[in-house]
Amino acid sequence: MAGKLASRKIVITGAASGMGRDIAKLFAAQGASLALLDMNEAGVQAAAAELGAIAYRCDVTDRQAVNQIIADAGQKLGGIDGLINAAGILDITPFVDLDPASWDRMIAVNLTGPFNIVKAALPFLQAAPRATIVNIASVSALMPMPGTAGYSSSKAGAAMFTKSIAMDLGPNIRANTICPGVIKTEMTRY
Repeated sequence: MAGKLASRKIVITGAASGMGRDIAKLFAAQGASLALLDMNEAGVQAAAAELGAIAYRCDVTDRQAVNQIIADAGQKLGGIDGLINAAGILDITPFVDLDPASWDRMIAVNLTGPFNIVKAALPFLQAAPRATIVNIASVSALMPMPGTAGYSSSKAGAAMFTKSIAMDLGPNIRANTICPGVIKTEMTRY
């Protein structure tokens, strides 16, 4: 399929719903070959079937599984030259009531997850003539709201992680963060 992203080989996390799925739809329409990852196996399989992509059930916090999945995706796509880290979780709870397990899980998914994906894909990205990493953070990374100590901290960390790898990996591998405001998705629906 012709389009601005024809010949691109892109991995998208959080692709079963929300921003990840919408990004996948846009990229597929622009001709990219896609590997879609998500914890929701039925959702990611449905998205992949709709978009002609390959799908993986993936917990981005499971480093060993991520390494295997990215290796398989890179082999099936014939390389990887783009990453979109859209997987994320949110717990809005005042700090005094925030369970340490929730803090740990938000840091694991929202900050360590992108690290795991980028690290696993790095050999593919380095082999590409030019590659792109986009990490989806949040406006909360810049301006937290009450009850978001864990979420805001994890997203601020993701933004700084992205700036750091941009310096280490550039200019052939570009890394950028997007910090959207509240978008109506399953994650933000109460």
